[in-house]
Amino acid sequence: KGNLISLWKDSIYLNWRYVQRPETNYIIFAVIKGGIINCFVVLKIEEPKPPRRPYRTGYIVDFFCLPEQILDGELLIIESLQYLRDQNVDMVVSQSFEHCLSYKLFRNFGFLKYSEGDKLVVLNNSSHTDESDVLNLHNWQLMPGDSDTY
Repeated sequence: KGNLISLWKDSIYLNWRYVQRPETNYIIFAVIKGGIINCFVVLKIEEPKPPRRPYRTGYIVDFFCLPEQILDGELLIIESLQYLRDQNVDMVVSQSFEHCLSYKLFRNFGFLKYSEGDKLVVLNNSSHTDESDVLNLHNWQLMPGDSDTY
């Protein structure tokens, strides 16, 4: 097993990315125990824009759960999906690699596998980066909110 490749999502980053963004209304739920965030989910709702997006769509933009707190993660997903139902979204969309905990949880809650193939393109731009780590998809932990697309 190689080195984990992911963004460092501390409170400074999460507040900058999702709270201090007046142009986008993110909905955030978290499980906090003893002052520690064990799980969080970030949601976004987009109105229909026919013909490209004819449906009111809820997005799970970001999700994190400590593996030992999987029950809290499941409860967080249940609450998130209920919130989105209450907002009358037509569908809920997210992205996750199959090896990630989020993928397993989403599939357990009825999410469908939409497409095949890896769409990640990487340039190893450093001599001190182990290329085998970079090329091993199982080292990557990414969510849609890790880019400015969402």
